Amino acid sequence: MKKLLVVVFALAAILLPSAAFGGIDSSVGFTSPTPPPGEVVGTHRVVASAQAQSSIKSFSLHILPDPAETSIPPLGPSAQNTVTFDPGVTNYAELDLMWDTVTLTPYNGMYVIKASVYSHVDSSSSDASVQNLAVNNPPAQPSGVRVKLDKSDIPLITWFSNKEPDLVGYEVLRTAGNNPPVRIATTQALSYRDVKAPKDVSLSYEVVAVRYSPVTPSSGIKTVSSPTSSLIIASAEEAPRPTLPDTPIVAAQPPLVLAPRIGPRRDLGFDPLLPYSEPIPQRFKDPQIPDNPIEALANPATFVQGRVHVPPYMAAALLLLVLALHLGRMAHKFLTVA
Repeated sequence: MKKLLVVVFALAAILLPSAAFGGIDSSVGFTSPTPPPGEVVGTHRVVASAQAQSSIKSFSLHILPDPAETSIPPLGPSAQNTVTFDPGVTNYAELDLMWDTVTLTPYNGMYVIKASVYSHVDSSSSDASVQNLAVNNPPAQPSGVRVKLDKSDIPLITWFSNKEPDLVGYEVLRTAGNNPPVRIATTQALSYRDVKAPKDVSLSYEVVAVRYSPVTPSSGIKTVSSPTSSLIIASAEEAPRPTLPDTPIVAAQPPLVLAPRIGPRRDLGFDPLLPYSEPIPQRFKDPQIPDNPIEALANPATFVQGRVHVPPYMAAALLLLVLALHLGRMAHKFLTVA
């Protein structure tokens, strides 16, 4: 019986202090290459180790946004690593966690690394942390930067959008000739018209992406694009103004339309514009036959010594006409008598 009481008091002496004060049985800390406080970029390996006088119950490693960073959303499961052990399995453990500050913590800002360990005899954890870790990754270089003259001969600069969730905006730089680049605009758009661009000088442009920075919050952290191709805006030469006459301006009068005139009759002969490949053949012409017999009869020139010169064919025609009239009268008389 006495031996049993001794064992009970011995166990109580061991367990009660740990239960009362918590964490006395365990300890935790960080080892290299865990990043120290300060600016953090790129990828880092976080390493923590824990030990307990009895045995380790659980051991966890977390990367957390600083409580003051209210705009940073909670991180995903890949930002923590936790292991648990059964009683008496081990009193020493080591954990590591790869911290890619671009993918694991896409927002620039302040972060904390925290390690916690529980032992099987502790009622509370032993904690360790690394604070004041400033993730300060620069933005990606702006891409697709182009410049061209719009319809008004004003340089129009365009570019593609950056993907950073905490991007502040863009700056546009202009280089004129051999002068250094000058910032001409700050914008959140993806294009800019340089209405004040100088003329008759080589121009090129650069676009700067501006991202929030916990190190320099007033100016941010910046990345500049490659310069665009050069262009020159030629000055428009003013055309001379026309000299106006001193005479008063008179309204224009409509043009006078004249009726077509019919000229004298003429012999067309062979007209190359007519649809004939050869001249029109002429029939044999009697020199004694006038071109217009009626006009010939009315022309005094046809009278010779007081007598009318009648061509033979006309005389024959007149004789036949008289004979026909005479025969007609005889036939009429005959029919009337009968």
